[in-house]
Amino acid sequence: MISLAGLVTALTAAAAIVIAAPTTNNPTDGILEARQSSPPPPVGVHDGYFYEFWSDLGGNPVSANYSLSPGGGFGVEWDTFPGLTFTFGKGWSGANHNYHKSIEYEANLTLEEGGALFGVHGFALNPLVEYWIADNYSPVFENWVAMLPRQDKGEVTTSSGVYRLYLEVRTGFGYPQGVFRLYWAVRQTKRSSGIINTGEIFSAWASQDMGLNRHEQMLLSVEGWIESRGSAQVEMLGPPGGN
Repeated sequence: MISLAGLVTALTAAAAIVIAAPTTNNPTDGILEARQSSPPPPVGVHDGYFYEFWSDLGGNPVSANYSLSPGGGFGVEWDTFPGLTFTFGKGWSGANHNYHKSIEYEANLTLEEGGALFGVHGFALNPLVEYWIADNYSPVFENWVAMLPRQDKGEVTTSSGVYRLYLEVRTGFGYPQGVFRLYWAVRQTKRSSGIINTGEIFSAWASQDMGLNRHEQMLLSVEGWIESRGSAQVEMLGPPGGN
């Protein structure tokens, strides 16, 4: 099962987990920490793009080596232990960006062992929502999403392809107001290159009463969990960072 709750609960004062972070201009200052063995620092800005490496810090440490490439590009190789989650990505953070973007990418992905997915990962506030636009994923993820305690909102056809929409609602565990929403858009045909039109996905979610109010972060990301091993080399061809 994907363990994303640690990231989201840490974004609010009501969170059950309080974690220190490196100092940045990111609105999540003081709430996220990642542990890894090689530079660069886990949170920062590179070539105009915000980037972040995060792990849930539970149990054994994650084994992941990541690197930053020109523009929005990045690379990561990982080997996780049971139950441990990490995410790494590059994109935009803060309320002063336009989050309706056409994100063009090319990627070399190995996502076949354990739980893993690749796509656009972000969150919004008021109310707190985490979301994934998944363009590629492992067989474990396919099995997991089929068992997810979620509401199936049907398929939507966009310029980015055909996506299945899901709403997952979690309660308790220190979530603000006792509830946390996770939005999914899962591409029905996996791919390793293309354009993700985030505005069209946001509109599709909104048509299902799954609106996003105040955007705070959106990254082209990789996530691994459940004894996952894999690699990703990602080139973001557009749009430029900083806007």
